[in-house]
Amino acid sequence: MFRLHPLFERPSNLPSLDLLPLDEEILRKVRLHRFLRAEQIIRATGERDGRILHRLEQLFAHGYLSRPASQWRHGDLLKTRNLIYGLAKRGVRHLKELGEVTSHRIHEKVVGDLHLVHTVEVAEFMIRLETELPLHVKLEYLDDGSQRQSVATCSWSVPVFYRGDVLQIGVVPDRVFRLSTAHEELVFCLEVDRGTMPVMRSNPAQSSFYRKLLAYHETWRSGLHTRELGWNRFRMLTLTSSAARRDHLIEVCRELVAAGGSGLFLFADKPTFANAESLLRMPWLTGDGYNTAKLLAETR
Repeated sequence: MFRLHPLFERPSNLPSLDLLPLDEEILRKVRLHRFLRAEQIIRATGERDGRILHRLEQLFAHGYLSRPASQWRHGDLLKTRNLIYGLAKRGVRHLKELGEVTSHRIHEKVVGDLHLVHTVEVAEFMIRLETELPLHVKLEYLDDGSQRQSVATCSWSVPVFYRGDVLQIGVVPDRVFRLSTAHEELVFCLEVDRGTMPVMRSNPAQSSFYRKLLAYHETWRSGLHTRELGWNRFRMLTLTSSAARRDHLIEVCRELVAAGGSGLFLFADKPTFANAESLLRMPWLTGDGYNTAKLLAETR
């Protein structure tokens, strides 16, 4: 008979748990990012390692947080600081009791390991951004699920004329967020590319990264981003697996932006991201591959 690793089994006959303000902060962070490693929660809250790890243990044991079982396949994740947490039913219920709208789906054991790892990679970008921003820069999540209207601003569909056909392409970014200062405001659609999706296909109806580029470009060219999404300016951020993959994506993007829109697309690779001292100062390659840009123009 198959048995779960002990790390994924909850103890029984526990005394009741009095939730602390820190516990509610942890639940909100996990809801916002869907899945987080313990060490990401430590950085996101700014609390001591030992205190967070103890509270995570309690929140899991009492059914407020889950530890998706698919992570047992990744041995390095089974270290205490690397364990991945999601919201469990009691956590969702508690946030709703606090008056917070959430459309969070519960993933106790069924989430796939590739989806889990991808979600944590997306969260890594956002947590670094959260923790590095100076006080004069405001970060706002447009897809955090705390407002019912946020669903309409984190996915859309756009008709694209391609090779004599009209394709209706859906767009679902990994994250949608706004950065603003007293003088500048930009919306960003983040795509974290693991290098597994084909760059182009002979059949344009099949998924490919080029289809994503087409959809974002037409969203900008047609003004849909302003007319339907309410964004004045936006950028598509692509964080991909390697410099070689980045250059390949830029190569297919270059033809698309020949008539304009190269600044819409910003590309970076994960090694550059990992080694960057500051995300606001990190240079991104634009869609033509010849120029660089930062997330905010006024960043020093």
